[in-house]
Amino acid sequence: SGKNVVQTEKDLKRLFPEEHWNRLHLQIIYYGREHCTARGCDGRSCEICRTCYPDRKHPKKTRKA
Repeated sequence: SGKNVVQTEKDLKRLFPEEHWNRLHLQIIYYGREHCTARGCDGRSCEICRTCYPDRKHPKKTRKA
């Protein structure tokens, strides 16, 4: 569901075999750096976000910490 870090980790561990966890972890980090940051998700240009949020018409607005 992605509601929090713990739940996201559990979801991903259910989806991927343990032998892929370390490589996948790095791939997710690099993807976020290059294409879609967590705080600046456009939702329209990122392939993953377009799949997860097909109805999003505008970038997600976030508050600065």
